[in-house]
Amino acid sequence: MTSLPDLEHIIKPWQPPPQKSYILTNANVIDPVAGTVLENATVKLSNGLILSVDTPHAAEQPPSDTPPNTTHLDLQGKYLCPGLIDSHVHVAAVPGSASLREMKDLSSDLSLLRQPHVCQSMLDRGFTTVRDCGGASLALKDSIADGVIRGPRLFIAGHALSQTGGHGDRRQPHDPNECCAGHVNGIGRIVDGVAQCLKYAREEIRQGSDFIKIMGGGGVASPSDQIHHLQFSDEEIRAIVTVAENVGTYVTSHAYTPRAIQQAVDQGVKGIEHGNLLDEETARLMKEKGVFLTPTLVTYATMDSPEFRGFLPPASAAKNREVLDQGLRALKLAADVGVDVCFGTDLLGPLHFAQSREFAIRSAVQTPLEILRSATITPARMLRQAEFLGQIAPGFAADLLVLNANPLEDITVLDRFTVHVLASIKDGRVVVPVIPTALHDRGVIKGHDDDQRWVSTLDAILSASTLVVSPVAGYCIDRIDSRRWPFMSGLILLTGGTAVLCIGTHLALWICGRMLQGAACAVVWVMGSVMLRETVDGERLGQAFGYLDMAQTGGIIAGPLLGGVLYEDAGYYAVFGLAFALLGLDMGGRLLVIEKKKDTTKWLLPGHPESTTDDSSAAESQTRERERGPKKNVVWALLSSPRLWVVLWSYMVNAVILASFDSVLPIFVRDHIDWKPSAQGLVFLPLGIPQVFSPAVGTIRDRYPRTGRYMVGGAFLVGCPAFVLLRFVADNSIGAKVLLCVLLAILGFCVAWSGTPLFVEMSDVVCAVEQLAAPIGKSSADVTALAFGLLSCADSLGDLAGPFLVGFVKIAAGWATMAWVLGLLVGVSGVLAILFIGRHGPKSLREELPLCFTHPFFGASTALGTQRGGIILPSGIPVGFVRQYSAQRHGLGMDLFGGAKHTVGILFQCHPSGLNQSLI
Repeated sequence: MTSLPDLEHIIKPWQPPPQKSYILTNANVIDPVAGTVLENATVKLSNGLILSVDTPHAAEQPPSDTPPNTTHLDLQGKYLCPGLIDSHVHVAAVPGSASLREMKDLSSDLSLLRQPHVCQSMLDRGFTTVRDCGGASLALKDSIADGVIRGPRLFIAGHALSQTGGHGDRRQPHDPNECCAGHVNGIGRIVDGVAQCLKYAREEIRQGSDFIKIMGGGGVASPSDQIHHLQFSDEEIRAIVTVAENVGTYVTSHAYTPRAIQQAVDQGVKGIEHGNLLDEETARLMKEKGVFLTPTLVTYATMDSPEFRGFLPPASAAKNREVLDQGLRALKLAADVGVDVCFGTDLLGPLHFAQSREFAIRSAVQTPLEILRSATITPARMLRQAEFLGQIAPGFAADLLVLNANPLEDITVLDRFTVHVLASIKDGRVVVPVIPTALHDRGVIKGHDDDQRWVSTLDAILSASTLVVSPVAGYCIDRIDSRRWPFMSGLILLTGGTAVLCIGTHLALWICGRMLQGAACAVVWVMGSVMLRETVDGERLGQAFGYLDMAQTGGIIAGPLLGGVLYEDAGYYAVFGLAFALLGLDMGGRLLVIEKKKDTTKWLLPGHPESTTDDSSAAESQTRERERGPKKNVVWALLSSPRLWVVLWSYMVNAVILASFDSVLPIFVRDHIDWKPSAQGLVFLPLGIPQVFSPAVGTIRDRYPRTGRYMVGGAFLVGCPAFVLLRFVADNSIGAKVLLCVLLAILGFCVAWSGTPLFVEMSDVVCAVEQLAAPIGKSSADVTALAFGLLSCADSLGDLAGPFLVGFVKIAAGWATMAWVLGLLVGVSGVLAILFIGRHGPKSLREELPLCFTHPFFGASTALGTQRGGIILPSGIPVGFVRQYSAQRHGLGMDLFGGAKHTVGILFQCHPSGLNQSLI
């Protein structure tokens, strides 16, 4: 027989698992009642409720009632705030329409399917409870309560009651159609006369409304009335209030003017929505009668912003400006008189993104404590939930926010929720699962304010280490006969750096680990590039490097995603376990296959002609004997080649382009387009997807070798106007978003079109240099490793310089000037590429060297799994990025700790060493 829990799950398979029990230690608990902070408190949560809030002294006592399987989280001084309450929303007024008229024509079915997105977004912003003043259904409320969809706790008015021609009647003046009694029209229902008011107020209660909303005066968005109009009669309002009072609830009224407010208050209404034209006499009446006021200032400001001035028709826009100018004055007047003021937004359609901006608007006339109370304890009293919502106290709902800043000092931290809201907890469930990441889990750093500084510092350490070691590694590899042991030493170094990070609980160990990983990246990538060049015939070299470039992108996209999911499901050490497993597989494979005396180029590229190696040992011995002489001339010839420096400059510019976008693009789309972190990550796809064409680009370069200069130079020259046009992406319009994606795609193709030819050009530079400086027949291995070491050095230099360059310009002169500077940079680079890049002399002077590997899997591993290859090299750090996606070099990172959602957008932006490096 099926057990009861299993049977319940079968009946309701969508139900979430039971709430976990948590003990949150070292929390700075915000008390909106007293306006104080209880420092270093311990808060216990179980079954969706707050069990206790203990002082540090009390928390030291032995726990006597701790539930089993309790999760302990050290908040390390973060602020614990009650979940926020928005007292005026319209969930049914969903995004997807550019204007109010389009939104009103949206079908109710399509609106219902989009409402879960609206609900989840509100929860992401920290609103764990909302009061819907027209449009939300009981079905939506129950779906959230049952766990079918994620969203805030809903208190609904059903359909707002409006007279014919009132604020809830959306028919145009020229529309001859009549509304039948009780007609439902979007968020409203048309009722006239006492009888209909009684009947349909009761109907709303029957359909699950928690309170009744009436349209007591004219409105901004309605086409047939004016702001100063009164709408219901005294008798109609009194009838509706009677229905509400009979079932133990209340009525709230849409009203702007003193007349409309006084009429509603005199008839027993307990809430006023908006109230922008409030006067002192009316405010005192509200105070005397205990009536709540819910201003909604952000909606008027947003509809009057340049981006959305076309949202309202002209007549409504004029009414919007009338109430916009008076909103702050009315709010200050009500607060000074002592009216109970609640937090509300009233945003419609595409405007929902601005919900948190109400905090900043109110801060002009209210203190942080007053505003926080308006979003916590005051609406809890209005909702008749004063003993359940709005506070962090025993017996209250476990609706909490984890913040990295104190809203009692600066209330606008709640506006910048992507930066400061580290976790959102509703009913004891972490719905924005930003539990402390590796740096905090391991106790490496204390306090979230240091996150960005040390994330950037650790990134810089890795790049700097690669920058320094790359040319040294190249110089040394050229002087070592073996190919196995340099590669193995790099992998061992990589394993050591990863192990240091795995066990590290001190910042010095993490710095050491990143330095080791950077050095390992240099050795492995330089060695892999040399082996690829030695193995692949010159006629197919471009295609091979193209596969390398494409593999890099795949690894970078997949790595953070895989690492984040693994971190969430299995924890910190699971990520490192996978990393070490891949490292072991990589080392074992290379021990088996490197330097075998058989042809393996066929495994690298399909259709590659086989070659014989019967005399390879003798040839190699003779070659090495000829190489015993002085090599200074070859090195000097390489370093004095203008082509070399143009290749290095061009490759560095490519790195600058990508690194620049890493640092500025997530912040730009967050601040100017207000995209969530998931969209901030997806915006990098246009840059990364073109990399799949890299093999085709390499094939073109192989087939037409003299086109290299035009491929690289042309890519940069096309990129120049694309960068300049970025200056026109300056608002939240659809056109600006499309333009941004198109320009990013163009720049992605430019990077793909130039990157692979630069690899091949470096190989040609080596050939040309050796023809001039080593006519006695030295092997290409003499300076190949040094050349590719310098190429790695240029890439790391670009990774370091790019963010500093664009960050400084953007802060000092703005986004438009930054676009001009990058356009000028790539334009000049395009001219240099056309002047200096080109294939001169014989196609290849390389002697045949022993081929390096024999198995298809390990062949791809060696050639494509290098630092840029993106297949199996583990040389990053634990990311643990869950549910929030953000950008990382062509790919998607997953942000586990909310404070890393800005600037870089991920906890650790790994050096692009591929899948396993990104994975940890």
